[in-house]
Amino acid sequence: MVGIAKAGVEDGMELIGGSCIVNPMGQVVAKAATTGDELIAVRIDLDQMVPARKRWDFLGRRHPEHYGLLTQPTPRRS
Repeated sequence: MVGIAKAGVEDGMELIGGSCIVNPMGQVVAKAATTGDELIAVRIDLDQMVPARKRWDFLGRRHPEHYGLLTQPTPRRS
C-alpha cells in the first residue's frame, strides 16, 4: 500500500507530509522523513504477497455479485 500525503506550504498552511509505503504484512518499508517535498521509493518483492494471500484470502472472499450499485454509473441530473 502506498499512502501519500501533501507536504510543504500551501495557501499559507503547513502540511505535514508523512507519505509511506507498507508491505503486505503491514510493516512500513519506506517513509518520508521531512515535512518538505520528498520522493520515497523501495524495491518491492512480489513474493511477499504469497503469505499474505494465504493468511487472509481476500480474493477468495470477494462477491462481485454484491457490487452492482457500486459499479453502476451515477445518473445525470438535469
